[in-house]
Amino acid sequence: MANTSERIINDLKFDGIYYDQIAAVPPTPCYDRSHNHPMGGGHHWQKGNSALFQETRNKIDNKGFIMSEDNNEVYIGDVDIFLTLFAFRRANIPFLGQKDISQTYKIVPAYQSIYDGFAMFAGAELNKTYFENPDIFAKKMGGQFMMGTQMSSYGMGWEVNPNVSA
Repeated sequence: MANTSERIINDLKFDGIYYDQIAAVPPTPCYDRSHNHPMGGGHHWQKGNSALFQETRNKIDNKGFIMSEDNNEVYIGDVDIFLTLFAFRRANIPFLGQKDISQTYKIVPAYQSIYDGFAMFAGAELNKTYFENPDIFAKKMGGQFMMGTQMSSYGMGWEVNPNVSA
């Protein structure tokens, strides 16, 4: 993968490389004795992925950025930009003493606030509805700006979402 990334950055002159899902996928316990790591646990998953990111970094010689999907603290030193698709999903978070949370939707940018300066974040989940209504699209882009991310969009499907409103 690092060799392919090197060709994409150095030969094709792309500005960055995107490794899909590496930062998003949790470690899987491994019990294969031939892999020479602690059985069923340890940090071998993260170390292996970090080695891939570092090999890529060395091959592209800092001429491009490395991006991966989702927020993941263990890769902050390895990945330049995290695709934060799900960090902007609404959640029911009640205020202290609030009884009815059925219509309370809050987004708390805790991850972006804590790790600002250590990594960059980009993107939000969008669908066809956001692009059909300029007010909804502006609201989504403004929300990303306020949350400290690079404004961009990534579609997770082009069906109309009836739950989206301006």
